[in-house]
Amino acid sequence: MSATRRAVRMDLMPRIIRIVFSPQDEWRQIARERGHAALLYTFVLSLLHVFYLYYLGAQQLLGVPENDAAQFVAIALVLAIFASTLGGGAAGALGLL
Repeated sequence: MSATRRAVRMDLMPRIIRIVFSPQDEWRQIARERGHAALLYTFVLSLLHVFYLYYLGAQQLLGVPENDAAQFVAIALVLAIFASTLGGGAAGALGLL
């Protein structure tokens, strides 16, 4: 392991120890000290990229016309979310989860 990586790990060690040994009430304060804006931006951008790939795939692979592809993607995603919710509810009601 290089000296640079060891130095980075040693800088993070006090923070990790503080998180592990702090009471649960302080976890929110620790989370606020380090913003998660970059993670949120990455999530939103990757979600938009997935929608775009789904849009292109609907056109090229399924033969959906370009002016109907966005509506197709929206309806397909809503139906997928609905089916997932119903399936999860049914599995939970049966005690499978």
